[in-house]
Amino acid sequence: MLLAPTVNIPRVPNAGRNFECFSEDPVLSGLLAAAYVGGLQDEGVAACIKHFVCNDQEHERTSIDAVVDERALREIYLEPFRIAVAASNPWSAMSAYNSINGTTASENPLLDDVLRDEFGFDGVVISDWHGTYGPDVAGSGLDLEMPGPARWMAADRIREALATGAIDEGLIDRKAKRLLTLLDRTGARHRLAPEPERAEEPTAHRQLARRVAVESMVLLKNESVLPITKPKRIAVIGELAAATPHQGGGSSAVNPHRVVSILEGIQAAAPSGSTLDWALGATAHRYPPPIDAGQLTNAATGSGFLAEYFAAPQPEGEPALIVSTDGARMIFAGEGDVKVDMEAFSLRLSGRFVARESGLHVFAAAAAGRLRITSGDAAVVDQWDEGEPQPAIWEADLSAGDDLDLVVEYGSLPNEGERWLGIGCELPAPANPIEEACRLAAESDVAIVVVGLNPDWESERFDRPDLSLPGEQDRLVSAVAAAQPNTVVVTVSGSAIEMPWLDQSGAVLQAWYGGQEVGAAVADVMFGTADPGGRLPVTFPRDSKQHPGLLNYPGEAGKVRYGEGVYVGYRGFDRLGLEPMFSFGHGLSYTTFAIDDIAAAERGANVVLSARLTNVGERKGAEVIQVFAKDIGDVDRRLAGFAKVHLEAGESAIVDIPINREQLRWWNPEAPGWETATGEIEFEVRGTFGTATAAALLD
Repeated sequence: MLLAPTVNIPRVPNAGRNFECFSEDPVLSGLLAAAYVGGLQDEGVAACIKHFVCNDQEHERTSIDAVVDERALREIYLEPFRIAVAASNPWSAMSAYNSINGTTASENPLLDDVLRDEFGFDGVVISDWHGTYGPDVAGSGLDLEMPGPARWMAADRIREALATGAIDEGLIDRKAKRLLTLLDRTGARHRLAPEPERAEEPTAHRQLARRVAVESMVLLKNESVLPITKPKRIAVIGELAAATPHQGGGSSAVNPHRVVSILEGIQAAAPSGSTLDWALGATAHRYPPPIDAGQLTNAATGSGFLAEYFAAPQPEGEPALIVSTDGARMIFAGEGDVKVDMEAFSLRLSGRFVARESGLHVFAAAAAGRLRITSGDAAVVDQWDEGEPQPAIWEADLSAGDDLDLVVEYGSLPNEGERWLGIGCELPAPANPIEEACRLAAESDVAIVVVGLNPDWESERFDRPDLSLPGEQDRLVSAVAAAQPNTVVVTVSGSAIEMPWLDQSGAVLQAWYGGQEVGAAVADVMFGTADPGGRLPVTFPRDSKQHPGLLNYPGEAGKVRYGEGVYVGYRGFDRLGLEPMFSFGHGLSYTTFAIDDIAAAERGANVVLSARLTNVGERKGAEVIQVFAKDIGDVDRRLAGFAKVHLEAGESAIVDIPINREQLRWWNPEAPGWETATGEIEFEVRGTFGTATAAALLD
């Protein structure tokens, strides 16, 4: 089972987990989720759509009550789940941490009344980790408490509830049957033992990851700076160019085989005869970055930390397991090769840190558990008996080539919801990094400045305070753009950011968190071997305050009121007449498209919009035709369908875009129930070609 996809709605742009979500539009979210689920389950891997429902902020996520009216709940927040269930039948779903209208998600009647009875979901519902809060969960639609062992649904509690008649035996039978069905669907009932874990990285997989990243990137602005042609000298600037994040933070984190940084990608793809230089410019991290495994050695295995696990609260005696690890950030969940009791284990990490450059090195450590650290001959951290440790920082003035022994001891705390350990090191920086970056940019033909966020800023458990870039990154972009007119800004983030330097830059490419091949994909777009294929699935406001949802965020007295109703994202901007920095669906191409012969008509039970799309430019490119239904249920426009088309230069294609009649309806709270639009419906068609309209007369 893969605990994905996340189909929650980014109702506010600063929510910490927005990078996991597909879109602010429920139809786009649902269709992408359905494709995701289908791809997984075709290979026998169960998908788990989450978090059901209204887990749309991380602030007070385990206690907040989402107060949402029935229409918004139906049209915006439940709709992606409905579409995914109808189109792909996910085998599992995860309940949210929060409450919905006063009832916690893991006990909410929505699990049975809507998800199962209305949507037809026949899979297992599991809780989010430690996301059950009382005995009533046993009588709800939840099937499995995670992580095990069960608490409120433990065997002794269930036997007692059955004996007293508090719950019905048939309910328990249905839960058990759904769990057994999941085992059947994944083939687990027929395997005598788990298959060994394998690490495989075929060339085709790397190529696919690279193509997916290219197709996702959004060219936000381009004043004839991109693609870059025949540069003699290229300046690449920014911490995130060299340490490019491939994902956001929290439980969604995965360990890829490798990550191609943007600096590495551009170095590999730069035209023959050109030179490339990198400058730090400004840092982007919130905490010292994880120690680079390439700077760690140990006597037993050669590289990385030597990790010794002990089946005891103290790291004493014979280890239960000895392995090598490159990870300087570790999450302990009792899975994988580490077979120890998570309630009472300890760990010793030992290794030798080798400095690559001279200067002050700032080390840091944080943990959920006991912590003790020796650096060289000094005991620098001792938080073993102090309860919950606090972040610890120590310094070492090292010359290039110096080494430093590190011993990190960690102990789990019983009854803890989370257990993790992180060790970081901030390397020496130039005295005036922005000045150095500007000098390099001025001496080059083009400057590529990489700025954005990383898992320090976008993660579960917390929201961003605003949409501004951390540190001196905004000042860096402005200064470099003043020094070099041909400045390209690559933004790395999982959601919207402010761009006060937008008018100064020659081009802006939104690279998101592009996965392990992100650097190679950015280079493909930079040098024009590929057309940027993405369009914005969320609105980018002009600043942190320009967003309708922020009027009702983060809530008060334990409640957050979804006061904007159905006017989420671009719907709210339309209704209020707000002009965002970049609108939902925005994205440029390196070529030019034209559209004509647009018509919309009923075809069977649904509607089809057809058009002829022509690439009138001089190179191959991708266009996304977006179809919005106008004035349905008092909403100015809502996405009804879309199609992505790749065309060679001069090529035309007739494109048919199916529109499900379910996208032409709204929830009437007076009925209550769905009402479907009839009569003449106007459709707005958008793309890089501009805006066009068509109408259809519907029965």
